[in-house]
Amino acid sequence: MEDIIFEIVEEHKSTYNEENVRDIIDDYFKERDERRRKEDPTAKFFTDETLIGTLIQMIGDGIFSVASFISLWMKKLAEHPEEQDKLYQEILDVIGLDRQPTMEDKSKLTYFNAFISEVMRTSDFFNLFPSLECINFFNLFPSLEWHQTIMFGRVLYNDASVSIPDYSSSEFPTRITKRNKNNCYEQYIRKFTHLCTSQT
Repeated sequence: MEDIIFEIVEEHKSTYNEENVRDIIDDYFKERDERRRKEDPTAKFFTDETLIGTLIQMIGDGIFSVASFISLWMKKLAEHPEEQDKLYQEILDVIGLDRQPTMEDKSKLTYFNAFISEVMRTSDFFNLFPSLECINFFNLFPSLEWHQTIMFGRVLYNDASVSIPDYSSSEFPTRITKRNKNNCYEQYIRKFTHLCTSQT
């Protein structure tokens, strides 16, 4: 992806016209040139590497996450066709067919919002994040009477909800001894470790 963006930036450089700003890349060049003319010390930060990094982040955060979410949402709708009718009926009841939805409608679409939350809760949003729903080998063999999953010494019962703490993807060994505001020791959690919400 970086090579593709690099080629786009190079193409913009060769065709750049300050009087005809076409997009964010041209606007970036224009801002850089204005700062250089004013001898602004911050002009040195307007590099091609910074521009490419920003564009990669915008694409990753925007396009890929939206595309991933829409794919997951469509997958859940295909897996649960009975939900399609309920969602469609709520849209008809709240918005109707004669107008576009507005931000004020969002809070009135309670079932729709709940469905979106469930899609996020039970789906692998990114491949590197495991599912947020506990599943195990015994789901395939229901004749086995009793089963449990144990992860890092904790029992995870089937269909238990789990959460990924925002600090679990960072390695901060100093957290082992740091006290939090509730006067409890914070645990150092290895990358991508899950804790059931009832145990956090």
